[in-house]
Amino acid sequence: MRISVDFDGVIADASAFKVKLAKKKFDLTLRPEQTTGAFMRRLISNEEYDEFRREVNGIYTLQTKIVPGCKKALGLLMIEGHKIIILTARFAHEQGFAKKFLEVNNIPYNHFLFVAEGKKRTKKEVINKLKIGAMIDDYYDNLTNLSGSGIGIYLFDQPWNRKNKIDKSDIIRVFGWTDVLDRIRALSAEKVELVR
Repeated sequence: MRISVDFDGVIADASAFKVKLAKKKFDLTLRPEQTTGAFMRRLISNEEYDEFRREVNGIYTLQTKIVPGCKKALGLLMIEGHKIIILTARFAHEQGFAKKFLEVNNIPYNHFLFVAEGKKRTKKEVINKLKIGAMIDDYYDNLTNLSGSGIGIYLFDQPWNRKNKIDKSDIIRVFGWTDVLDRIRALSAEKVELVR
């Protein structure tokens, strides 16, 4: 099965670094769930946030942490025959830093694709074109338009998405990579049964 995995918040967790950088640059004391663009743009100007984002998604990408269990789970899924497609909405000039992070940390994957903000391609269009069987993302809005598509749709639990009320029965909140692994294996077994 082809599995789409978001980069930021699912593979790489920059929230701790964002908290430190916000304190250093703007003297803001934030919690991880307050490091989203929507929240920070209420505290600083759009220009300041854009620069902050460029720094975090640029050279500072290499200082972010690997989400616990990610590397092992992706490796196991690949051994089991799944194709891992990292799909990110980072801007084009930021994708090289994400690829370097994957390389430096030996994160296993098959393909890396980006859907830059403001471009015509959406994650949904890419998912449909590539015949993805499951999608893992930490941003609820990226998942809602996939509801009813018949694929496994997983919201990766993070502090910034805990207030999202899941109102679609086929979107499942997953609590870490062990949970992801269990659910992907169950989905894969279910699809094999349907073929028989």
